[in-house]
Amino acid sequence: MKPFFQSLFFAFILIFVAPTFSIAQKFSGSFFGGLSSSQVAGDRLSGFNKAGVIAGASVFLPVKSSLGVEMEIQFIQKGSKKPVDAESEDLEYYRMHLNYVEVPFLFHYSYSKRFQFNAGFSVGQLLSSKEEDAGGEIPESQTLPFEKTEFAVCGGMYYGFNEKFFLDLRLSNSILPIRKIGESNIQNIKSGQYNTVLSFTLKYRMGFKQP
Repeated sequence: MKPFFQSLFFAFILIFVAPTFSIAQKFSGSFFGGLSSSQVAGDRLSGFNKAGVIAGASVFLPVKSSLGVEMEIQFIQKGSKKPVDAESEDLEYYRMHLNYVEVPFLFHYSYSKRFQFNAGFSVGQLLSSKEEDAGGEIPESQTLPFEKTEFAVCGGMYYGFNEKFFLDLRLSNSILPIRKIGESNIQNIKSGQYNTVLSFTLKYRMGFKQP
């Protein structure tokens, strides 16, 4: 965990210091916030029913007129949820709540002044986890531990309202299990689990000039 937080500290320094040199180095900085909608492949549930929040900051560096790279730091909530369905008399309830801090690295392609497409990968560190059912919080002794580090691929698109405000729509998916692979008789766990997240954020970019 220590190397991750050392890298996180360096990333924070880069994000908040680099924009001060934006004139010479062409960096721009951003702040963003929004919502996530997630599910977990491998938990015998389906649907993006788990809502969460996202907040963070980033630095962007244009490489060519239509290409650029971006690094972000964000807090994001992931997991899965099975709500009670009173109409079908299905009273089973389950919620997995995962809090991560992660660093996505993105490559951007500007299709036009309004639309940008991005793709890349992210590394995340699990801050906390909690599982609940109809009886309340599930003790850790009755479930399997989560991996502390998550590796994921991600991609999406930006819609620019103007040169400062962007709507970011993104899909990300774990490429390694967030729990150890292995068959389990524990409820809602089978061989391997993976986060899948749809995110919607509003981004405010400083020091940016549309190519």
